[in-house]
Amino acid sequence: MNKYNETSDRQLWPLLEGENWVEFLAYLGTSPLAESSFADDLTWVITGVDDNTYNGVVRTRLSTSVADRAIIEVLERFRVRKVPHLWYIARADQPADLAQRLEAHRCKRLDAGVGMAADLLALHEQIRPVPGLRVERVKDEAGLASSFDAHPDFDEHAVSEHLQLYISLGLEGDRALRFYVAKIGEQVVGGFGLFAGSRAVGIYDVHVVSHMQRQGIGTAMTLAALHEARQLDYRLAVLGPTPISIKMYERLGFVLHHSTQVCYYLPLEE
Repeated sequence: MNKYNETSDRQLWPLLEGENWVEFLAYLGTSPLAESSFADDLTWVITGVDDNTYNGVVRTRLSTSVADRAIIEVLERFRVRKVPHLWYIARADQPADLAQRLEAHRCKRLDAGVGMAADLLALHEQIRPVPGLRVERVKDEAGLASSFDAHPDFDEHAVSEHLQLYISLGLEGDRALRFYVAKIGEQVVGGFGLFAGSRAVGIYDVHVVSHMQRQGIGTAMTLAALHEARQLDYRLAVLGPTPISIKMYERLGFVLHHSTQVCYYLPLEE
């Protein structure tokens, strides 16, 4: 059916979920608003957004002779910018003792969390419909702003910084990162993002306006996202759940797993 059949191997799902997060951050680094460096030996991104998944190091291929100096220089960038961040460590990263070197520079390992993945050919698609609900792709700044305004966890500052970043990357056409808004009539009730990675589609930031939660809107939006991922010819969808959303995603066919992604961060000074 598609060229992503290898993603049907469930043992790979935790790895592919972490891979999608790294690819997502690297894509954000292509924004003209981001400060970033895409080099063979070290790739890092600072978007300035106050969220640790929006700033960090996504590739490390350093020789032992220069590793400590490079680590100090990058950590200093994060410290000066006062941005929460993650230093992702993959199996291919070098030097082999990268984790120990980061710890020597006062970095802390992020506690392992959980992720979820779903085979797009084995979804549970029989859900209770939400009367009048429609899900549309966001095509302009006004549409994206309306989705963020409905976000229960975004204040005015968060709306502004996310909006500027995403607009700078473009909203229309064949984009790796796409946004969708859910409406009942003309009322915006929620939204989500979809990131098309190399081997999986990531569903990001599914949110429902506070007074419309627990009415099936989040489930319906997620199923719409899964259908869109299937249209893009993917086999696997991944996401990071909240504790209260796990059961909802399981009803759609998502499987819970422990994250295998290794991440470090430098605690920010108060």
